[in-house]
Amino acid sequence: WTSADQADWKTGLARLTASAGLPLRWIENPEWKKLCDRFLPKAKIPSPKVLTQRIIPGVLEGLKSSAREDCRGSEVTLQCDGW
Repeated sequence: WTSADQADWKTGLARLTASAGLPLRWIENPEWKKLCDRFLPKAKIPSPKVLTQRIIPGVLEGLKSSAREDCRGSEVTLQCDGW
């Protein structure tokens, strides 16, 4: 388990949390911890605080940067529906 594996692990946890709409405390679930200890013993599980204050914002910034790069030089239309 390398530091690159750990970084990918953290990114995956952030993406899973957001895409599945999981509550931020799911990461502390005892059954989840047992599963990780059994099958991924070298993976470090971040705390909810680290997940929300460092990992998710970092992944989000990467996604924003990628989207900006993909759209660079393109014409776009934005639409907003508000009340």
